[in-house]
Amino acid sequence: MAKIKTCPKPTKKKKRPTITQLKKTLWPIFSKWIRRRDNYTCYTCGKNMFDNPSSCHAGHYVPQSKGNRLRFDERNVHAQCLTCNNFRSGNLSVYALELEAEYGPGILQEFESIKNERKKFTAEELQNMIDDYRQRLKEGN
Repeated sequence: MAKIKTCPKPTKKKKRPTITQLKKTLWPIFSKWIRRRDNYTCYTCGKNMFDNPSSCHAGHYVPQSKGNRLRFDERNVHAQCLTCNNFRSGNLSVYALELEAEYGPGILQEFESIKNERKKFTAEELQNMIDDYRQRLKEGN
């Protein structure tokens, strides 16, 4: 009796995530790393939220809506308490002073010059960032 050859079942091609999906995946990982990096301490008022990490935000100096290129720039994002990030709209005057103290007097001018530049993230770039920040969280640094 001859064996009947069967056609292999067609395998479904795995869909690659879109750029938007990758950004949505990256943000919580990046945000968690930022908050941990800053030891759950508000960059603008100094409040420590270590005992209640869920009250700690990752606040942008240049908002995501205005600074796409700065969206995942570690210098532009720091831990902030709910009050500073939401109710004081980022507490930007203090944020600016802290940025200059940490990164030097040219940081605000640098942000100003690049904040309107559009950054087209590639899927590979975003996936590499996801992998990198996941690894950093795992290693604790």
